[in-house]
Amino acid sequence: ILSVSAYITVPLTGVLRFDSEVGSFTVDANLCVIAGVPEMRTGGRPNEYKESVSELITHRANEGTTLPGRNEEAKAVLTEYEAKYPNKRAPSLSTIKRYITKVRTGS
Repeated sequence: ILSVSAYITVPLTGVLRFDSEVGSFTVDANLCVIAGVPEMRTGGRPNEYKESVSELITHRANEGTTLPGRNEEAKAVLTEYEAKYPNKRAPSLSTIKRYITKVRTGS
C-alpha cells in the first residue's frame, strides 16, 4: 500500500490484477468510483420540440412539399410550426435544421 495523506488509499490488489494469458496487468476496478469522482451527466434534458418538429418535417416529406435547401426548409417548417402552435414558443432555426438533418439521414 502506498499511502499519501488526504488521498484515498487502496491496495494494488484491489485495483490491478495480472492477466496470465496476456502477460500484463489489467485494471480491475473503476478508479473514478474509488476516488469518489462525481458522475458526469451528458446529454442534458430532452428537447421539447423533438416530436412536434419531427412530425412536421416528416409530414412535409410525405406530402412532397419539402424544399431542397436545409435553410429554406427550416424557414418553411418554422412558418408551419408557428401557424399550427400559435400559443407556443417557436424553436430556433438551428434546432429545426438539426431535426431536418436527422429526419433526412435517418439517424
